[in-house]
Amino acid sequence: MHCVGCHGADGAGVVGPDIRSGALQGKYSSAEAVEAVVREGLGEMPEFGSKLTAPEIAAVVAYARAGLG
Repeated sequence: MHCVGCHGADGAGVVGPDIRSGALQGKYSSAEAVEAVVREGLGEMPEFGSKLTAPEIAAVVAYARAGLG
């Protein structure tokens, strides 16, 4: 719901970068690093710490790191 507009339904990126498993893990080696970006935002990426709970952020990151499905 929050990610598709920028990252696309398959995570390949629209206006946001590719967040599929290989691309994501190549840039961020740990789930904690990705969680920090989702929570705090980075560059054009908005923060989602005020919109999602910590368990929701962890679930989004796990889903992306597992290959989006």
